[in-house]
Amino acid sequence: VSEVLDKGAIINFNEDISAFCPARHLGKLDGSKLLKGDKVDFKVIEFNKEFKRVVVSHLLTHKDSSLHEPDDNILDEIDSEEE
Repeated sequence: VSEVLDKGAIINFNEDISAFCPARHLGKLDGSKLLKGDKVDFKVIEFNKEFKRVVVSHLLTHKDSSLHEPDDNILDEIDSEEE
């Protein structure tokens, strides 16, 4: 989590790829909210190549028992669109 705003947070995956996490998707299992500097898992809930928009959720990682290791393919796909 690189920046926390009123409406959500900015999440940086690397130097080139960042995403927005709406405030309602920032919840932890204990009910608290994520803070700047936290390193946690996220699930991509919206990806729009045309507008280079990525929206993620931390809350949904608690509900998804099939969560697995991060998919590097989506990061590669975003990188290729920027070139």
